[in-house]
Amino acid sequence: MRFWPVFLMLGFMVPLSNRTRLQIAEPLQTGLATIVANVLSVFGEPVGRQGNALTVNGQQVLIAEACNGLRMVFTLILVSWGCSRS
Repeated sequence: MRFWPVFLMLGFMVPLSNRTRLQIAEPLQTGLATIVANVLSVFGEPVGRQGNALTVNGQQVLIAEACNGLRMVFTLILVSWGCSRS
């Protein structure tokens, strides 16, 4: 029973398939684009949103590129867990 956290973390080491990763990432990207567009509008910044792309000051920002850190989530969880255990 003392080693249950180790076995739990081993389950997270199995890499996700690309399709599964995209099924998780796409709703997060769309939600983030909507939230950022609304926040910028509240502050009076003219922003245009088209899918997952924002246009701010004439520059296009792709949310897909900004949210591509989903693969690093396991590393973050592992480091956080390791630091909390010491």
